[in-house]
Amino acid sequence: MSWLSTFRRALICSLALVPASLAVADDLPGTGVTIQPARATWTNEWFGTEIYIKALQDLGYDVKRPVTLEAPAFYQAVGQGDVGFWVNGWFPLHDTYRTAFEGKADVVGYMVKGGALQGYMIDKKTADAHKITSLEDFKKPEIAALFATGGDGKASLVACPPGWGCELVIDNHLDTYGLRHAITPMKASYEASMADALGRYKSGTPVFFYAATPSWAVGVMKPGVDVVWLDVPFPSLP
Repeated sequence: MSWLSTFRRALICSLALVPASLAVADDLPGTGVTIQPARATWTNEWFGTEIYIKALQDLGYDVKRPVTLEAPAFYQAVGQGDVGFWVNGWFPLHDTYRTAFEGKADVVGYMVKGGALQGYMIDKKTADAHKITSLEDFKKPEIAALFATGGDGKASLVACPPGWGCELVIDNHLDTYGLRHAITPMKASYEASMADALGRYKSGTPVFFYAATPSWAVGVMKPGVDVVWLDVPFPSLP
């Protein structure tokens, strides 16, 4: 369906998680230990963070209020020991950050194993009307123009902000598939850009965006009902 099926993992620094039911009240593993968690700027990840915070609190840890960080800042912070963990690691997408934390923090376990996707989506109404199934279709000027918002005839893609792993993937795809002339990646705040895309979708305007699952975006605009995944001509990663 989309170009990548990936694993989203929790990144934990020096923590041993055991079921709370196995912990003895007078001998909780976290007693006397304070942890500073972090969470990503993409808000659909915040709920998972709260689950881990509750689990650690049940094990006796004193967990501080999470700080909100972009991916590059988090990996640097956990490597320096300024934060203890987050559950927003996307691997192998975030492999580019490994040099910042290797030897100082570990990637541990999974939140979504084999069930997380990333890729390109458009609204189903436009896809069906114009028989759009692949990024390759955007090489046709009339298709790109359907999603143009800048007045230049190029399709406006809600893309990933600077510093995100998927920014590199999108840039690689635009070059590899020869789509620079047809697509303009919009790299503003992802949350704000997606909120704008949702508004345009509700008004009946075609929308074109890069998405990850699970996320609020595909919870509101449901794949196969409201939006559809696009194929790519062939697999290519940076």
